[in-house]
Amino acid sequence: MPGTAALAVKYKSAKPAELERRTDLTPEFVSTFVRKGVGIMPPFRPTELSNDDLKALGAYLARNPRAR
Repeated sequence: MPGTAALAVKYKSAKPAELERRTDLTPEFVSTFVRKGVGIMPPFRPTELSNDDLKALGAYLARNPRAR
């Protein structure tokens, strides 16, 4: 898979943090990547992922996992 190979090169075969464990994600960051796409990831239209669901996803991923 191109994405998997690119991550292996980027992280020098070390496993990157899972999305749920990242501390640098903001709702706006998540929304931008989901709506515009990145690399080979296509954009997701509101008909595929509603604005409300995207907002909830951004809030979930932006929470501080260390606060759990």
